[in-house]
Amino acid sequence: MHIREAGVSLSVEVRDNRTGLPATGLRLSLQSRQGDVWAHVATGTVDANGHANAWPLTTAECHRLVVDAEEYFAQTGTEGLYTEASFAFRTADPADGPRILLLLTPASLSAYRA
Repeated sequence: MHIREAGVSLSVEVRDNRTGLPATGLRLSLQSRQGDVWAHVATGTVDANGHANAWPLTTAECHRLVVDAEEYFAQTGTEGLYTEASFAFRTADPADGPRILLLLTPASLSAYRA
């Protein structure tokens, strides 16, 4: 997923760590924090290259990605521990759009800045 607004670029790649392949078909939702609540921005699906569709990035400083692990593992015939996982991240510096890599297994989700 590549997200741009006013020069800010956010790139997210998702791999199935069991196979080392892209987590094709995994559904992700992007949210932004507005005050004390999370507002839905968009939903996308990981493509064959490991990226989701481009989404508009809001001007909010704090964002959250929600990973639909249950649906993905059902598609791959695998029983996973988690039905959903999420993590929040900051984009405080408009000139510094992070690249985030997600590694997914049936029992874990690791996210790090690449």
